[in-house]
Amino acid sequence: MTEQKLDYNKSYIDVLETLSAVNPRIKVVKNGDKLTIMSNNQSSNFCYILEAPTSYFNMPVNELGFIDFNRFKKFYEAMSSKTVFASLSVNVDDDGTAVDMIFKNEARSDKLTLRLGDTTLPTFDSSFHELADHSPDVVVEFDQETIKEIQRKISIIGADYIDVTSNDNVLNFNVYTMRSADRADYPVFLEQPAAKPFAIKFTAEALNLLPEGKYKIEIDADGCLVLFQEREDDIKLKIMLLAEE
Repeated sequence: MTEQKLDYNKSYIDVLETLSAVNPRIKVVKNGDKLTIMSNNQSSNFCYILEAPTSYFNMPVNELGFIDFNRFKKFYEAMSSKTVFASLSVNVDDDGTAVDMIFKNEARSDKLTLRLGDTTLPTFDSSFHELADHSPDVVVEFDQETIKEIQRKISIIGADYIDVTSNDNVLNFNVYTMRSADRADYPVFLEQPAAKPFAIKFTAEALNLLPEGKYKIEIDADGCLVLFQEREDDIKLKIMLLAEE
């Protein structure tokens, strides 16, 4: 077993921390000069595909798994200071399997060791591949404040579901709970009307998992909402939400 250094970009760790709310078990796959993570939540109505250059998390193995990324973040923060981030390295077995991750700080003599996860365990529902051929009936952009406002209404109402409906050039998000008649409407005015009228229902939980940010959104009236986060770095985040039956 050998210990090998892992260089990283802090923004990549920050993104993974946000996405750990979707599924704390994360598998990072290296393919050439690209890193890919594909995962979905337990309800299988929220999926994301995250891509980044290998320099953002330059691991010495082709696959690396976290049993619970929240524990990684806890270890990372414990070994970081305001001025010096933790340094990372990986214990690699003779067969090329990453076994442990080592957290150190150049200003300290101690270290923490995190046991890594089994990368053969699935983290992604293959049925999401069907969404690659979606046909958008609406394309719209949401800034960070719009996402926050919809999530705020989910919190105020204690919402179970969100109905997304189109009517000419208005896209309406109707937030409601099955426990009472409480509801909130959030209309969005479209520059281009929807290709056809539709009404589709999503769980409020799925929209509540969206990381903060600006998104280009494509809505397929057959029951799919695809979001592309607009970022200023080289990280690409694609999110797919499935509507309720």
